[in-house]
Amino acid sequence: MGDDYLDVALPLMKRQFKGVFFTKKGEAFNKNGLKLKPGITGRKAFVTIDTKRYILKDIIADLFVPNPNSFSYVDLINDSNPFDVQSKNLEWVKVPRKLKIPSNSGLFHRNSTMTELKVLQVRKLLKTNMTQQQIADKVGCDRTRVSRIKNGQSYQNVR
Repeated sequence: MGDDYLDVALPLMKRQFKGVFFTKKGEAFNKNGLKLKPGITGRKAFVTIDTKRYILKDIIADLFVPNPNSFSYVDLINDSNPFDVQSKNLEWVKVPRKLKIPSNSGLFHRNSTMTELKVLQVRKLLKTNMTQQQIADKVGCDRTRVSRIKNGQSYQNVR
């Protein structure tokens, strides 16, 4: 692909970020038109530009998804496939779905396996005659976490 092709195609299908061209389908191309393969970390696709990693969904949203409310976060509409970063699968949100809890609650932590629903389920089960270990096994966490929820040491902001 020559520069003439990029000059014609860029306004129609590609936009540039730091010298790399992106499409609405979430594809990245270098200045010579060669497709870049995104890297994968955890459950996020990224592209490396000048030794720095950028989350692909954030770039695609910045370039192609309108943000009339000036929201700060990008979520996947259908999050069953975290690598589907097409612009039609992205939306700007005030707070990401997975982070709709205050940061000091413990749910915000990147390694947390607890969700707001799980914490509420633990609180409900604590009112039954189940042991903390039985609750932990049922919810999928450890007994210490159940104990900390019971004593108000963790997830105080989840009601």
